Amino acid sequence: MKTPLLSELFFFRIAFSVVILFSATGCKKNEFSENDAKIETLKNNALEEKETYFFSAIANLSKKIISKSQIAQQRTVQNKVKELSIQLEQEQNNVFQKINKIATKKLIIITEVNTTGNDDLYELMNTEDWNFDKQYLSEVANAIAEEIELVRNIRKETKDSIVLRLANEVIPQQYKLLGEIKKLEIEIN
Repeated sequence: MKTPLLSELFFFRIAFSVVILFSATGCKKNEFSENDAKIETLKNNALEEKETYFFSAIANLSKKIISKSQIAQQRTVQNKVKELSIQLEQEQNNVFQKINKIATKKLIIITEVNTTGNDDLYELMNTEDWNFDKQYLSEVANAIAEEIELVRNIRKETKDSIVLRLANEVIPQQYKLLGEIKKLEIEIN
């Protein structure tokens, strides 16, 4: 029986150490890949949640502006306010339809439209006639400014070309409407 030489033992120890080292390194690479995948999934889920919130919030704001504009069409005595309220209703119906169409394609169901927070609608309906136009214009200006802010925020967050295209269509229209509202507010005051 031959006794192992010292150099053979040393060689096998080094070979065994190298195999263990490469195995451990390979496991760490897989571990990083799994962590990267988990982080990417969480980022995607966060973006999907933001987009879902965006679609619901815009839909709710659009419906509130539509409702307020319909109230204004019945209550105002000034033709300019009535014309603007008709224009706002049409524009917001258009925004709502676009939002709804895209949300449906993304399998997002907008369920909370006008179910909460209608106190401001009741307050507008109960506003005195002498103050109605000012109150209406102020409220829709605030709602449109809020819409603009939501669209600007989602435009920064998303890479979805459909949502970006919608944002690029909606923002200029909303700024134009906001300018018309501010102009009419000045005329009324």
